[in-house]
Amino acid sequence: RDAFEDLLALEARGAMIRKESRMAEDRFAARNRFEYISGKISIFNSLLGDVQELEGMWQEAYQKALRDKDDQRIEVIGKKLIPSIRSDQQDRVASIQQDRAEYERNRHSTASSLKPYGQWIASLMDSGALPSWKWSVIISVDGPVMSFGKRDAPPELDAGITCSEFELEEQFQQGQPHDFGTPTLLTRMHVKPLIDKRDSITEKDAANDPFRKFRPSKSSILAQTTDTETIELPDGSVGSKVLLENYLADGTSVVKEFVQEPEKLLEEIENARKSMAMMTSAFWDMSGSGSQTGQVVREWMDQEKAVSLKLQEV
Repeated sequence: RDAFEDLLALEARGAMIRKESRMAEDRFAARNRFEYISGKISIFNSLLGDVQELEGMWQEAYQKALRDKDDQRIEVIGKKLIPSIRSDQQDRVASIQQDRAEYERNRHSTASSLKPYGQWIASLMDSGALPSWKWSVIISVDGPVMSFGKRDAPPELDAGITCSEFELEEQFQQGQPHDFGTPTLLTRMHVKPLIDKRDSITEKDAANDPFRKFRPSKSSILAQTTDTETIELPDGSVGSKVLLENYLADGTSVVKEFVQEPEKLLEEIENARKSMAMMTSAFWDMSGSGSQTGQVVREWMDQEKAVSLKLQEV
């Protein structure tokens, strides 16, 4: 993959990608992967205690239903709710174990081999290897999606493509054809209730909320675009200058400039992806969609009008 990148860069601007740039990307890729796995394990450990407490509460309710010979509660709690809680818990454990194993296998790999397909294509454009192409990342109901297209092409001739990392993985690794179409985007109107919900939390409650930093805020990123220019560096070699613009949930935008700083640029792209993923997750949570446990809980709420506060929080 590195050789292919160098060939593209050599053809486009007469110089291969600098070794220093590759080393900087490698450092970021290793650090980012470690932080991702560590953060995921930390979140899981925090959730584990809540899930165990929840299961204990429903075990008590199940025992009471047995004593009362309440067949409806026995059916819902014993055969649906408790098994679904355990199933979700097992899925989380399996996911963590898989991520840890993958991290150990790839901990010494290069940035090129660790980048998702979309991020890899974007970094090629930012390095100047694809000067006639442009890209952006935007938020949709299915998470962040990347848009690639010809620079300065009129709309009727723009042969661009918009897809998620998952769709690219399906296409390149599984050979599934890409389903062309326009994704359903999340706008400021959609995310405003999510931000209002965060802002409504009191300082006291926020101090006891370990997940508040993962909730959407006014500085959450709705879209990110870049514009790349090939420049001559002080030593006479060829390099790239990238203007990156983040469009925030409060309606403002922030422009940043990077000259031969692939590590910082990748970090900005990753921050946008994380921000959009969190907003999508919060959007579906508020919309009433989610895990198997959430579905069973909603069924229970339909049957039982008076549910406990603890269940509502879950």
